Amino acid sequence: MKPEDFEAIRQNDTEFVTSEEFSKIKWIVNEHEDIYVPDYTDVLRVAFTFKFLRGRISDLASILSGRDFDTCDYQKAIAENSFAKLKEGVLEFVSKTDFQRYLMIVKSTGIISPATIRSQNVLNFGYALYLLLRSKGEDAAIIEKVVRWWMVLTILTGRYSGSP
Repeated sequence: MKPEDFEAIRQNDTEFVTSEEFSKIKWIVNEHEDIYVPDYTDVLRVAFTFKFLRGRISDLASILSGRDFDTCDYQKAIAENSFAKLKEGVLEFVSKTDFQRYLMIVKSTGIISPATIRSQNVLNFGYALYLLLRSKGEDAAIIEKVVRWWMVLTILTGRYSGSP
């Protein structure tokens, strides 16, 4: 988030500024890292992928509308649960600690410039993997090793550089 965007939000959306959600993202204005600069679709993609274990963003619309993939019908309870689950995923995505730890893992692979990444999807799926392993309570050393290994192999093979 650019400082001018932050200031515009603060001035124009006082209700949001007092919300819990805003308090969880306001640290971003002071983040000056250029290796991974996710936009809103990246946030949704990562949160959706790690919370729902699905990669196609078109499935997100179906899930949020309440689709039951087993019976192919729509249920209000599924929609409500899906929105709550997606919100959890977004809040975990914007966790300052998790985001900065993930960036440290990325840098530990030798990536110091965004030019070495073929696709934003490599970073998105790496972060989804990181968040998924953290949510499962995996040991931090194992998470670092697995995510680092996955990122290097992904970059070398060119996998996950196109459509998710």
